[in-house]
Amino acid sequence: MPTAQPSADPVALKAFLERREVCDHLRGEIPEPGDQEAIDEVIASINKYCDGTDAELARLKRAHGGDATVKKQLDALEPCIEQKSRCRGGVATR
Repeated sequence: MPTAQPSADPVALKAFLERREVCDHLRGEIPEPGDQEAIDEVIASINKYCDGTDAELARLKRAHGGDATVKKQLDALEPCIEQKSRCRGGVATR
């Protein structure tokens, strides 16, 4: 009999989804050229919230892919947003 996959830690999953939501919001907030201070601030925030999310998303998908509810939440996210990630077929491989 196959063993069931562990269910996602709801606190960790919620924290990841909230972090990723902030990351995705910030990615759309790049100021117009000319305001270097604002650009630097947004880029610093993007780095803070987005760094590592490609790998974490891939890890969560592997760990909890059997949970349809979690899979739906994770599949709604772009898998490769970080410039430094190496992606194959839209899946982060870091």
